[in-house]
Amino acid sequence: MPKRSQRWVHLDGLRHLRYLSIFLDDADDDGGRPMLGPDDLLNVLGCSEHGDRFDEYGMPDLIDLSCIVELTRWNHRAPYRAQLSDALAQRAITDRMLQAWCHMNRTSFDYIYSLIRKHPNFIGTDGRPQVSCKMQLFSALARFCTRNLSVTKFGETFKISHGSLLTYSERVIGALLAVEGKFIRWPNAARRRRLRDYGLSEFGFQGYIGNQDGTHFYFAKAPAFCCFPEAYYDSMHSGGYGYNVLLTSDHTGSIIHYALGWPGSVHDCIIQQATELFRKSDKFFSTGEYLFADTGFVRTSTCVIPYKEPAASQPLNNAFNHAMRKGRCRIEHVNAVVKSRFSSCKAIPVSILSGEDHTRVGEWIRACLILHNILVQLKDEWEFTDKKSKKKRVDRDDPLSDDSLGEDGDVTGEAFQRMVRDNWHDYVSRK
Repeated sequence: MPKRSQRWVHLDGLRHLRYLSIFLDDADDDGGRPMLGPDDLLNVLGCSEHGDRFDEYGMPDLIDLSCIVELTRWNHRAPYRAQLSDALAQRAITDRMLQAWCHMNRTSFDYIYSLIRKHPNFIGTDGRPQVSCKMQLFSALARFCTRNLSVTKFGETFKISHGSLLTYSERVIGALLAVEGKFIRWPNAARRRRLRDYGLSEFGFQGYIGNQDGTHFYFAKAPAFCCFPEAYYDSMHSGGYGYNVLLTSDHTGSIIHYALGWPGSVHDCIIQQATELFRKSDKFFSTGEYLFADTGFVRTSTCVIPYKEPAASQPLNNAFNHAMRKGRCRIEHVNAVVKSRFSSCKAIPVSILSGEDHTRVGEWIRACLILHNILVQLKDEWEFTDKKSKKKRVDRDDPLSDDSLGEDGDVTGEAFQRMVRDNWHDYVSRK
């Protein structure tokens, strides 16, 4: 604080007042502290140095000053104002910045803002407004979409402190999780019927409603030794510490189910058998509905996988595997789009030191999956999106669009796989 400013003068006067209060107390009955006169006080405080201070303030003024400063706790300020309003943020965040930092267009950004702006996280406490919700959203999206982003460097670029940037991310994640049920949900019967029709018209598979696959989300740092980091190491793929997340998507690329929290060393089939889609399939699938998966999954009446060797060498099975690949590759596209658009999923910047940190990592991944579904619904395409495939209208009068598998739905995985293959072959032959 610069000396001789008005604030410095007030605080210096209060300091002298406290010195005076030590010697102006009444004497105790047993002698106690003696009363000092004005000359003695000046000698104690240094009369030649501080005498002009008493002439400037005087005792009554010092007492009044102490009351004012104590009531305001030396920190009286004008009413707090947000550093950046929504109107200024709208002009400051350009379309080019959104494409470069957030990997989305202006329409998508404004829609996400409309979803979260009324969340309690963005209501300031004690009547103090926060920085613009748009600026907080931009900062959080930039962290989601940038790999190995230095918080300090980002803060220096956009004039945001380290702590504020972490707080913005937590607020946005909490607001996105509040709308998760609106964007990540299992399709109802009517929606599954439309997916079946699309699977039949586009790929020739009756009852085919989506795909399932596991993908790894890696940490920026290995978990602490007390958290058993060896369990999270993925030695089968690119290597690194992370989660193996089981994703289920429909034909449009939207994620309709996920299994999160499994260490990276766990195999896909183990996660599959622990999910409700496997244990309570009647709750999620109608008769004859199924998903496509790779050979690492368990073959069931709701999960169809390609034929393995030596059965895969047969001409019919080989053609069936090739036809499956055209639809099953879409889940690979989903994995690529999520982790390329939200590059932080390749190195999540959360240090895992306890169980609470695992929760934070899970919330980070869930927020990215929610954003992915929002952008898919808005048709905000990313460079890995399959743009060549086009939806076709399904003829509602097609007899194959009915549930002809109704009586044969409760069969083993091998028999169901054979049934799907034969129905596909009959459909292709007639077509």
